Amino acid sequence: RQSPLAAATTGLELLQQRRELTVQSARFLTKQVTRRELVPVLPDGLLTSSRTLMVAGTVRYVLDLAHLSQADLSWNAATRTLVVRRPPLLVSEPQFHVQDMSQMEEGRIVLWLTGSEPELDKANWAKASADVRGAAQAPALVESARQSADKALTDLFRLPMAAAGFADVKVEIVG
Repeated sequence: RQSPLAAATTGLELLQQRRELTVQSARFLTKQVTRRELVPVLPDGLLTSSRTLMVAGTVRYVLDLAHLSQADLSWNAATRTLVVRRPPLLVSEPQFHVQDMSQMEEGRIVLWLTGSEPELDKANWAKASADVRGAAQAPALVESARQSADKALTDLFRLPMAAAGFADVKVEIVG
């Protein structure tokens, strides 16, 4: 019969082949407006154009399994506990659902005269990306993702250990 750490190493090798593990995802709705004034000294709204973007974006909370190594595993024989150091939890770049997006514009003549439509669109997409990334960093969401990561790692290490005859072993995630 192999040792508990050897059984855990088998689980580690399987995880490393995956490179990453999505433990949670979140979807956010963002609305961004960018304005451009053709002649800033004129009364507000006169010769002004704007583009509004409303779009949903999804981020994934991912464990970077490539950073998980043998050094992240330790065995406590007295408590029959495998201790696993959690690899980095990353938040992916937003994936936007362009099929569901909505765009509106005001000041079409100014947009046409200045050709600023692409510039306003680019600014809106940049602001949307920053908004979704910021929302994804909310402490409650990050903590929820950590808890999901810990549960997933516990289950993923417990399975090969149980298959190797160590069904009563505890798995503790730290980090």
